[in-house]
Amino acid sequence: MQIYDEFLVVVTLIEAEIKDLTNTNRTNHYNSIMSDLEKHFSKERLYPYVASAGEEADLLYLQNLKISEAFYSLIAVFEVAFRNRINDVLTKGFNDPNWIIKQAEPKGYMTDPKLGNKSFQKRKVDKAKKDLGGGPSPSQIIAQMSLGFWVEFFSRTTFGLIQTTTKIKMDKLVFNTKPRNIPSNLAVLSSTNNRPLC
Repeated sequence: MQIYDEFLVVVTLIEAEIKDLTNTNRTNHYNSIMSDLEKHFSKERLYPYVASAGEEADLLYLQNLKISEAFYSLIAVFEVAFRNRINDVLTKGFNDPNWIIKQAEPKGYMTDPKLGNKSFQKRKVDKAKKDLGGGPSPSQIIAQMSLGFWVEFFSRTTFGLIQTTTKIKMDKLVFNTKPRNIPSNLAVLSSTNNRPLC
């Protein structure tokens, strides 16, 4: 939390400094503003902004933060609803409220050889169990899973395994649509969630 608070102070100070500038003295202060940004972020992180906007890179960076912030709330709400819907569908499909634990055990779909030796979802479940310790509940494990974990359900292999195992059509039950465009749309959403727009 301390790093986040520090970050907000930096952004607020830089934003105030930019607002105080007039067109005539903006150029003089540009290097100072970029220097402040570089203290907290790397030159490599700021490079796309400089390449795109030149001496207005600082403004572009702050705009990007505001846009990313607006998307973050929407993605967070979507992620919770998406996760809960998949959990409801799979709880019914496997007829088991502990499906997330049992499906990561031998004979569960997450251990199927088609997913390779180190199934992404199994690794995530195993890590959550280890991190939480003490035999966590399914809801505790579910809350630990990233958006990528839930997106994985719509990869061709995982989707096929679930459909074969449970006889449910997840695409229709989760999205009420055909699976063709789901993976690409979810990939865009997942990548937006994991990196700034610029």
